Amino acid sequence: MPDKTSDRNPRGRGDDVCCVCGKEFSIFRWKWFSCSFCGKPMHFFCDSPYGDSITSLHACPSCLAAGNHIRTYSANYMGKVFVKSGYRPIELESNWYKDKETALGELKILAGVSGYTAVLEVKYIYDTRRDGNYIYKIWAATGVACVI
Repeated sequence: MPDKTSDRNPRGRGDDVCCVCGKEFSIFRWKWFSCSFCGKPMHFFCDSPYGDSITSLHACPSCLAAGNHIRTYSANYMGKVFVKSGYRPIELESNWYKDKETALGELKILAGVSGYTAVLEVKYIYDTRRDGNYIYKIWAATGVACVI
């Protein structure tokens, strides 16, 4: 079982340092949160680009890096994608977000941290919401994670 120590924290208090900046948390523990994927703690001001979502998806740098190299293919893609045998594909579904790109970003991160290299058959789902007179759409994405 891996220990919780961080490379940036030689004193071995891995839960007491931010996984982004490496600084210790102050007595104000309410000013931090955990990565939505791996659970590493980080400061609010060290948030990821996906931190402005409806469901408050927050990703640490290592989880963001895992999703950066994931290839995606739309459900409308007509070309051939050669999937490696021996790996069981899994279906993924994102939470709801204000834009499509954030929903796709969550799919890519989920695939990356699970050890997959691509997401096939990407589809977007939207729902219309209302806030007073303001009508807007929220987006989710679905796909199949696989190794190519």
